[in-house]
Amino acid sequence: MYVALYRQWRPQCFAAVVGQEHITKTLRRSLMTGRLAHAYLFSGPRGTGKTSTAKIFAKALNCVAPAEGEPCNRCANCEAINAGSFLDVLEIDAASHRRIDDVRELQERLPFGPVQGRYKVYIIDEVHMLTPEAFNALLKTLEEPPAHVIFVLATTEPQRLPQTVLSRCLRFDFRPLTPQEISRYLQEVARAAGTEIEERAAWALARLARGALRDGLSLLEECTAYAGPRLTEEDVRLVLGLLGEDELLALGEALWQGEAARLMRLLAHAWEQGKQPGEVLRELLAYLRDLLTLKTCPGQFELLRFSPASHAELTRQAAQVTPARLWQAVTVLGELEGQLRLTSQPEVLVELALLEIGSAKEVSDHLAQLEERLARLEKAAVSPVNEVARHKEEESGLAVRPQLAPAGPCPEVPEVVAGKTAPVPQAQAVGKTSGLEPVEKLPWWPRLMELARRKPKIRALLGGVKAATLDGGHLRLGFAARFYKEEVEQRATRAAVEELAGRLFKEAISVECLLLSEEQEAVQPQETGEGERMVLEQALRLFGGSVLEKED
Repeated sequence: MYVALYRQWRPQCFAAVVGQEHITKTLRRSLMTGRLAHAYLFSGPRGTGKTSTAKIFAKALNCVAPAEGEPCNRCANCEAINAGSFLDVLEIDAASHRRIDDVRELQERLPFGPVQGRYKVYIIDEVHMLTPEAFNALLKTLEEPPAHVIFVLATTEPQRLPQTVLSRCLRFDFRPLTPQEISRYLQEVARAAGTEIEERAAWALARLARGALRDGLSLLEECTAYAGPRLTEEDVRLVLGLLGEDELLALGEALWQGEAARLMRLLAHAWEQGKQPGEVLRELLAYLRDLLTLKTCPGQFELLRFSPASHAELTRQAAQVTPARLWQAVTVLGELEGQLRLTSQPEVLVELALLEIGSAKEVSDHLAQLEERLARLEKAAVSPVNEVARHKEEESGLAVRPQLAPAGPCPEVPEVVAGKTAPVPQAQAVGKTSGLEPVEKLPWWPRLMELARRKPKIRALLGGVKAATLDGGHLRLGFAARFYKEEVEQRATRAAVEELAGRLFKEAISVECLLLSEEQEAVQPQETGEGERMVLEQALRLFGGSVLEKED
């Protein structure tokens, strides 16, 4: 009779347990020194070896010839435990024996000594399913059981156990296995079964197992039944409805490049292949997680969930995208995951979410262009009068070294009109007349930016605010660039800023956006017909410069 793969490969000794060395080493030392507790609690996710370790522990307790804490698996006691016919090892399913009467029946058997071995071992699986009354009946027994009785409780939800039970047990927490550990084990099992498996196929199964080795073995069994003697990544994708690593990388490339048409074609192909939106979403989140890992921990490939064959492409894509865009994508997809169960069209929601993430490239391109323009202006922050003099002297053959205007206000700004100069009153700072103050001097501004941390687009736009003021629930924001002002004035963006400010100040806030140059012109009257002087004044106010020399 055929036996399921996970049962064929159930570990029979501590050394065969995968990924739980911190537990198996402790249990072996306890067996070697004879320092045994009367009750153990094995907790952790499903498929990580809790019940298997409990049976190995029971074998080691009753083995006739143990070696360094390991059962021999050859004596009569070990063979009987492996066959499930050993009378002194009882495995109880608490999901079906959860009442107080079941616990009382167990207590009636405890005084009787072991029949075949040295200890009577009670393995209670899914112990969190016991009723409160059953737990209360078990308390005294757990605290002072007979010397020949050892309890091993196993659960996936230790938080549901009463503290009175937890305090009476020696607790061991089983950890989820890493994709590397599961992938290596699946390749070993496949080779032993005579099946050739691609590395990418093993990694795809390991990612889908999500830390449970038993789930990985079950998935391997399902895929080998379809593929036969050779299992490829394409077979895994077809059987389990997954996106392959190449497909995920192609989706990511279209996402970061803002190629909406290519993105929609890739998604349409995925739906045609029977891919489930929820699984596609989880795979995309795993992809984003690896990109963020490479972005924050360059070169740490052992932390990735993608196979080594994809590391080079992942590194290239991570270098192309900013952390702000990655966090925005994680936020959008994370919020969407909880909504898929509530809609009849999950494919549409996934498509719209990815289009939203892809459209952020246009905003980032605008910001990059703006930063480039500002950088050019900073490099060219030379007085226009000096530029005229430099060009004239260059024409006459004289070498002139450009002189940059030092930061800070100047007592007098020259006015250039038709080759003449005239003194102009010093431009006043915005905060002196309009009430706006530089954001560096506002104690509440860093807290507002911190609140915007989970909204990268809003935080980036607020970075364009140079001065602000709050007066009676009216927040006025001064921008140095028109692009930032127009973006914040959009209805959705303004509402988001008002919501953040309302959370900060605990009141309803209305937002008004001002362009700093326009605000200054409204405060300080200008004479008509003086375009060149206005350009000069704005340049000096923007860069805090002063004129070092002037020429008629």
